Amino acid sequence: MLKLKYPELIIVLILNLTVVKLVGIFDISKYFSSPGDIRDIKEYFFPFLVFTAGIVPLIEEYCFRSWINEGKWKIVLAIALTFGYLLMGDYHIQFEIIWIIIFIIHVYLINFKVFTDWINSIIHGVLFGTTHLVNFSTEEIFDSFVLLPILIFPQIMLGIILYYIKIKINFISCVLYHVFYNSILITYAYLFD
Repeated sequence: MLKLKYPELIIVLILNLTVVKLVGIFDISKYFSSPGDIRDIKEYFFPFLVFTAGIVPLIEEYCFRSWINEGKWKIVLAIALTFGYLLMGDYHIQFEIIWIIIFIIHVYLINFKVFTDWINSIIHGVLFGTTHLVNFSTEEIFDSFVLLPILIFPQIMLGIILYYIKIKINFISCVLYHVFYNSILITYAYLFD
């Protein structure tokens, strides 16, 4: 059985951040308006860092991973929080309902161990990645649908990694990894973009 250790997590973090930069080579971000506009980061660095590297990872980790291998009340609370998280986007209600139904099925599959951890991690990563579509307007999503897998690939990969951290180490390690990941990305953008 795979058992992750902290030095291995540092290597995984570096590889994960490298993927983010490799996706940047495609330079498809010009087709999208991101809420994390570089002007916002430069002007409001500290509040932006606190929000995106402190508050957001905590909320996302609770929604997506706190319930894995835990009790039923955590599952219900996580589904409710995830639905609220989706409502922050400007999506059609049909998209949100379909996504929540898929998420609930996903929760069932994980908790009843229908698939292997590897398959569960991929499904989990794709769901985590698609949640990050809230960073873009509905028009942009439909206009550039073909580019979306490339754009959210880093989040899909992050979701897979965080799933494994949760099942192999613990929830706190997930939160810390996510905080470091977002902190490095925001600080890099502030310093070098």
